Amino acid sequence: MVYTMMAMMGDSNDFEKGEVIGYLFMIGGFSMIFLGIREYRDRISGGAITFTMGFRVGILITLVASLCYVAGWMSYFHFIDGTFIEKYSSYYIGKINTSGKSPAEIEKEITAFNTNMENYKNPFVMALYTFGEVFPMGLVITILCAFLMRRKINADTVT
Repeated sequence: MVYTMMAMMGDSNDFEKGEVIGYLFMIGGFSMIFLGIREYRDRISGGAITFTMGFRVGILITLVASLCYVAGWMSYFHFIDGTFIEKYSSYYIGKINTSGKSPAEIEKEITAFNTNMENYKNPFVMALYTFGEVFPMGLVITILCAFLMRRKINADTVT
């Protein structure tokens, strides 16, 4: 996240590129879920793990990573770049105005966006929005990894 934001500091109008880069980094970061479940399975539970236990391990990793992401974003927002709302608002409103929608639809969407941006100034709301941005991806990856990593110990291989 920090890399993405630092890379965009010089190009504040390319939020779409920043989103793509940001989500790619999130997917890379959430690869730790796979490694965490595998380590738990192989080192702690003797080579076997159920979907439920794999999910528990993965969701804990997801929660910690998501909370770190929220803390990182809020630190960046408050201490490094406090102009994000203004830059993003300018970008988004420009995008809406050139979308080809009717003036009534544009006005309705801009009003809703401005309301969200006012709400975003509340640190609690900002934390919830930010958590909601990253956690669902981690949840999906957790479910996938828990499913792929589950393994029962075969009685024939135990000596």
